[in-house]
Amino acid sequence: SLTSSCCSRSQCGEIPSIATLDELRQLDLSSNAFGGNLPYDIAGCRELTRFNVSKNLIGGPIPSTFGRLRKLQALVLNDNKVHHS
Repeated sequence: SLTSSCCSRSQCGEIPSIATLDELRQLDLSSNAFGGNLPYDIAGCRELTRFNVSKNLIGGPIPSTFGRLRKLQALVLNDNKVHHS
């Protein structure tokens, strides 16, 4: 299983494309300075169970593609400006 954590805690800009990471299980990008919107191409991460982007600068709606993540158990978005569309 693949797990990725952004440990430097100083990442900024938009969240890069993760569509090709189809075996990714957990992604923790919390406590950085990521901005922009949540990635629409996340549906390619079919095995994703946990996605944490808390404490960033992310805004905009939650993409409908998140509904395709059948194995997602935890979506952590607190301390951002994300909203339902």
